[in-house]
Amino acid sequence: MGRIIFHIDCNSFFASCEEAYDPSLKGKPVVVAGDPKERRGIVLAANYLARQLGIYTTMPLWEAKKKCPSLIVRKPNFSLYRAISQQVFERLQRVSPLLERASIDEGYLDVTEMASVHPPESVMN
Repeated sequence: MGRIIFHIDCNSFFASCEEAYDPSLKGKPVVVAGDPKERRGIVLAANYLARQLGIYTTMPLWEAKKKCPSLIVRKPNFSLYRAISQQVFERLQRVSPLLERASIDEGYLDVTEMASVHPPESVMN
């Protein structure tokens, strides 16, 4: 059997971090976006509810607000995202020390050894 590598990708990571930090955001359309006054008015991340409303990463903020007037906009909080990312990767490293970080919310986890004992599907759980 060859190596078994999981690609880990935390979807909507910045928006998910904001929801974890402020649970009152759950169930509401949320984006993380730059400040239009500083000419950084694009969506950096949108939670799943905002995505269902047609909002996507790189969309101009004015357009996102037009699509969803009740949209909650959070400015980026990179120290929060780094802290949560660190927690995620520390937990992944408990699964396998063979972890390669690709970005703040993506990585590759070698589960070959674990999969030799357990089916790969059970390793995911």
